[in-house]
Amino acid sequence: KGHRKRLIHELLEQDFPDSMPSHKVLEALLFYGIPQKDTNDMAHTLLEKFGSLNGVFEADPNSLFEVKGMTERAVTLIKMILPINRRIQTEKYKKRYQFASIEEYGDFIAKCFMGYNNEILMISSFDNGGNLIENDVISEGHAASVSLSVKKIVKKVLTRNPTSVIIAHNHIGHSAVP
Repeated sequence: KGHRKRLIHELLEQDFPDSMPSHKVLEALLFYGIPQKDTNDMAHTLLEKFGSLNGVFEADPNSLFEVKGMTERAVTLIKMILPINRRIQTEKYKKRYQFASIEEYGDFIAKCFMGYNNEILMISSFDNGGNLIENDVISEGHAASVSLSVKKIVKKVLTRNPTSVIIAHNHIGHSAVP
């Protein structure tokens, strides 16, 4: 009795430290998708099945439903984490940001791909000062490839009117070596 309240208080009091065990963080998250049930065992089961917290968040929704007791609300909550994190991580770069180096752009674009289970083709548009105008998803493929639509790229370039663009795509579970 009172376990949920104690765990939430512990997490808030310690400001969710990196040293906090993953099962406790996941257990607390599951509180909001699974009311009035013990979520500790479920958190452990999810971590065992998917190998890590990131593995849980990247898991296919159908695989999450295979874990006994998972609800639609809990799966939805879990599947929202990476897209929300992607937005948070890339928000500072939105609209007229100038990257200090190609490495900083690489960090930015890697964060833009966070949470996608399929290959994605993106285009980053820059003005004549090298400032980011916008970063747009052009197409989403499947786990092994993504199509490159010249028409969609040209349309986006004409819409944004950039001086330069960078076209990038991710590799799901494969080497990104060109």
